[in-house]
Amino acid sequence: MHKNAQIILDLYEASAKTIPAALAGISESELNWRPAPDSRSIGEIVRHLIRVDLWFMERMGINLTTQDPGKTSPENISAAFLALNEEIGEILRQCQNDQALFRPSEKPDAKPHETLGEDIIHMAQHYLYHLAQIVYLRRAQDREWASPLHLWEKATHLFSDKLAAMQNLRG
Repeated sequence: MHKNAQIILDLYEASAKTIPAALAGISESELNWRPAPDSRSIGEIVRHLIRVDLWFMERMGINLTTQDPGKTSPENISAAFLALNEEIGEILRQCQNDQALFRPSEKPDAKPHETLGEDIIHMAQHYLYHLAQIVYLRRAQDREWASPLHLWEKATHLFSDKLAAMQNLRG
């Protein structure tokens, strides 16, 4: 695997670990609870992450086998998220050079920053954004719940360390 693909894989995997950790031990009622009628539940947030990742990959011309599991059990939603993570990780592992990693989207409306590597970095950041919502919703239901903030800290520190090493990649 190319060194820049490894950096992005490290970022992606560190961020992706936070979501299953936040789902660990969640009941179906906790998964589907909404603090207000127009709010998303934890299950809807995780399914949103899956759908957005599938959209990003489709824009890159990559069709994955994982799909939105629909409104289902915590175990099925977590399994779908983990399966998606594995598929995306495998795509990164196959990148042998910067041309593969930073190939642009071929969609006619694509922006210059829409490349495989940058989209996967964006997905990793998206996980951390929604992790905060998931933690808030879990804590609103159970103040004693031990959140996986140690994984969030590890991922955010990894971003600062690794992204500094990637400056001027495509210079």
